[in-house]
Formats: sequence, structure tokens, C-alpha cells
Amino acid sequence: MNLVCLVKCIPDVGEITIDPVRHVLVRENLDLVINPEDAQAVAIALSVKRRFQNTRITVVSMGPPNAKPLVEDLLRLGVDHAVFLCDPSFGGSDTYATSTILAKALQSIPFDWILSGTHTLDGDTAHVPAQIAQALSLNHLSHLTAVDLSMAEQHTLIVDSEDDHTITRIAIDAPGILSFSKEAPFKLPYVAYDDLDKDVSDRLSVKTHQDLGLKRTQIGFEGSKTKVINTFVPTRPSKAKIVVQLNDEGLDTVIDTFKTWGYLP
Repeated sequence: MNLVCLVKCIPDVGEITIDPVRHVLVRENLDLVINPEDAQAVAIALSVKRRFQNTRITVVSMGPPNAKPLVEDLLRLGVDHAVFLCDPSFGGSDTYATSTILAKALQSIPFDWILSGTHTLDGDTAHVPAQIAQALSLNHLSHLTAVDLSMAEQHTLIVDSEDDHTITRIAIDAPGILSFSKEAPFKLPYVAYDDLDKDVSDRLSVKTHQDLGLKRTQIGFEGSKTKVINTFVPTRPSKAKIVVQLNDEGLDTVIDTFKTWGYLP
């Protein structure tokens, strides 16, 4: 079984800054972390590999040079191969251009299943997996919280897709894209101490837009459909603190306040 995991390395949320001219996140020279939902996708792939020894896992990640060590750590955890898409021309890509780049890279990688997170903390659009599915003509399921491997050898997976009100159990045949949510009960382990300095360069391929056969007009700012005009930090007016007692008068104050704010008729 061939599994491909899409992994995005995102800035630590406490250090996010915006380029005031290009209106995009500044990713260079920041401490990066693996997007939590993508980490779960890798954790699932590793659990499948433990059960089915003929499983091969490939990680595909696009990012700046400082994301490379995080990708290398995934190889130290048991991922078989990684493709790191790193090129200044990729900078400024919106979800459409990003999906174009990833889909192009995936065309040369054999897979039964593509695993990813549904959302990323730095964007939260959930566009990329669906757009890749569209580009590659694949079935796609998102917001997954569980996977049943009982029919995996028949190239079928049974998954639970969860929304605010229901959990839907679905059987899906390979090939396809499965996007997991943060509620999935999978955790990526830490790299073993003895493996921290393990050389994994022979299992890591770095590719640019030229390697993928992409034109500059397809990627970065030129290839992006989204054009950000401006960014700003919203300001919220401070409100005076209201202290009430646990009595009828206090309850009336709470009700009147909620009516004033429009929360009650």
C-alpha cells in the first residue's frame, strides 16, 4: 500500500507577522511547527505501516528552507521518503496556486491514498485537499475522525466524517484523498533520542518549480486567484465590567444586559 501524506509547516502562532506590502504571512526565519492535523495524518500512516509491513509512506511538503528540518524528522520517525518543494517562486501562493504545485508533484508519486489534515492553523480555509482532488480527479472526504482498516487489503477504507451534529460512516475505494480533523485520536510520536542526528538525506528529494515543469505564471503571486488588497488587526472596544450578586436583582441585570447586546429578544 502506498500512502502519501501532505504536510504543511506553519509559523508558531505566537510569532505570526504579516508582510505589509505583499499582505502574506512572513514564514522565513521563524520557528515552525507541523500543522497539527497534518501531523495526525502522518501518525495514521505510521500506524497503517505497523499493521501492513508492505506499506510505503511518502511525505510531500511545500515550504521555506527552515521547514526542511521538520520534514527530516518525519523521515527519522519511519516515513520512507519525502519530497520537499522549496523555491522562492512558490512564495505568495494562495490555495489555488499551492494546490497546483502539490498536484503537479503528486503526479509523479505512486499512491493508493493521500492523507492530509482538513485545516491548517495559519489559513483554515480547508481548500487545498479538495482542490488537489479536483485537479487529480480523485474522491475526497474531509473532517475525518476515525479510520477502519479491516478492508484495507481490498483497497477500501471505512472512515467516520464528523460535523457539528452527526457522524457519518463511509466506505471509500482507492485512490482518494482523506483529510482528518483535530478530533482524530492519533498522535505523532517524538523522534527517538538516538535518531536525532540520523542522516536521512538519501531519502529526501528537494524540488523547484523547474523540476516540476511549472511556469512562474502558474505559481506564487502570478498564479494566485486570491488578491489581498489590505490586512489589518481588528480592534474591539473595551466594555466596562459588570459585577452582579447572586440574587433576583443580579439576574435582572444579566437579562437586561443580554437584551441590550441583542442576545435576547
